[in-house]
Amino acid sequence: MKKFIGLVFGLLIIAMGCSAKEKYSEKDLKLGTYIEGLGDSRNIDNPTIIIKENREFLFIEKISNSHVTMGTYSVDEDRLQLKSNDGESFIFTIREDKICFNKADSDSTKIKDGTAFCFKK
Repeated sequence: MKKFIGLVFGLLIIAMGCSAKEKYSEKDLKLGTYIEGLGDSRNIDNPTIIIKENREFLFIEKISNSHVTMGTYSVDEDRLQLKSNDGESFIFTIREDKICFNKADSDSTKIKDGTAFCFKK
């Protein structure tokens, strides 16, 4: 009976470890430029996010319309929140060298849900 309880307890610990969200902190987020569709599909007008020191960011939805959103960012587990100086909020999920847009939790933008912004090396 003790072996059975130990086995069940061990399996629960393994299952909990496998299902846990990856935790990130602001120090894990790479400073620099993230570009939508970096790679073969990239064009000069793709949306761009620049993560800067001091928790600041620039969000350029389209180079051609020259509108730049500025503000501060924070990281909570695997979520990156960009909070503009105008009070708008944009939420992304952090995935190693990319961040993926979460439209449902963000304020209005033309960016599609799940759009990946890849870190430019």
